Amino acid sequence: MAFVPDCEHDIFISYAHIDNDPDPGIDKGWVTTLVGILDTRLPKIVGSRAVSIWRDQQLSRHDAITPQIVETLRQTAILVVILSPSYLASEWCQRERNAFLNAVKERRDAGSRVFLVEFMPVPVEERPRELRKLLGYHFWAQDQPGRAPRTLGPLHLPVTTPSITTRSMTSAMLWPGNSSGYRKRQVTRRH
Repeated sequence: MAFVPDCEHDIFISYAHIDNDPDPGIDKGWVTTLVGILDTRLPKIVGSRAVSIWRDQQLSRHDAITPQIVETLRQTAILVVILSPSYLASEWCQRERNAFLNAVKERRDAGSRVFLVEFMPVPVEERPRELRKLLGYHFWAQDQPGRAPRTLGPLHLPVTTPSITTRSMTSAMLWPGNSSGYRKRQVTRRH
């Protein structure tokens, strides 16, 4: 059972599996690390262990989206899109996103949310139409113009205070009827 009433899951993580491949010498992938942080921090912020985060860990891009996945998306309060060029290239991710958006249209409660977590930069004009107005949260840095951006790890978030992303997701979970959206924030390294 989820923290948000009438939902089976609070958060559904939609991501391209290639974006979760661990870098050499690192045990866990980027998405796995982010989910672990959310699993730890969100219950502390809301004061309940009832927070439910769902992500598929083994589905192949060749599998059809199953009725079980569609039902999971229907029963989820928040869709977190891990945006990257790989996400855009994934037909599976497109099916997950469309299934969630279709489920939201069927609900009376407009409290469902889509959050963008930018794993790597994607120009607005290259995003799917339904994601273009969402500003999202950058987890990448462009150190020098003309050079490739680098991904910031979720570990760059301060441990002592809730991160911008966890605060925003918590706000959406606590006040699901608030449809005002959220503001763009860039996550920066803390020394």
